Amino acid sequence: MKISIIVFVWNMENTLSQSIDSILNSINTDEYEIILINGNSSDKSENICLEYQKNYKTVTYIKLNEYNENKVWNAGLRYSTGEYVYFLKGCTCLCENFINDAIEYLDKNNNINVFIRNYKVLLENNNIENFYHFFETAYVGPRLSMCIFRKKCIVDEFCEETCQEPIFSGKIVFTNNYYFEKNNTNSFIDTSDYTKTPFLYEYNMSSNFDWIEYTKYNIEEYKKKNKL
Repeated sequence: MKISIIVFVWNMENTLSQSIDSILNSINTDEYEIILINGNSSDKSENICLEYQKNYKTVTYIKLNEYNENKVWNAGLRYSTGEYVYFLKGCTCLCENFINDAIEYLDKNNNINVFIRNYKVLLENNNIENFYHFFETAYVGPRLSMCIFRKKCIVDEFCEETCQEPIFSGKIVFTNNYYFEKNNTNSFIDTSDYTKTPFLYEYNMSSNFDWIEYTKYNIEEYKKKNKL
């Protein structure tokens, strides 16, 4: 299996089909699997997942009995069989050629373990805003869906802690060789529904919590512990 695409689903009936279709319409390898993992949605998300599993042999559906983003990602990792791993949320859409370009690049560059691109945000007024990430200068891990990882370089699971996404990705990115493509091509687009979901960084809203420093500290401690 070339790549496993793990999709986090939680009350995303308005955008989920669009998100899954964006994967199916853009990937040009037959060696892929889409793993839909439902964090106990209360809307019609499960029905949508079951329909795709029924119609596509490359789609697998898993339901968890609780909403927990970290447990969703961990379940996807344990189930995945691909050489590469990609994480996407069901309220975002994959950009054309991101996965294809990443696979082509990583296949040709065996010393590189992470392929990264910037992303776009669809605003409420339907305008698109390009988001140029600051992780290289702030030493904070990029958003998961910016990255396609070689699975072999993922040695830790997601933990129950604040800022888990940038800590998890930062541990991998800053302890492996990576390629960050800084041009006008993007990895994914956040739909406007993204702002209505609960997994935004709530800790950004607190002036008493410096999440950048917290993330940097955890990444440095990880490197020291593993003598990297």
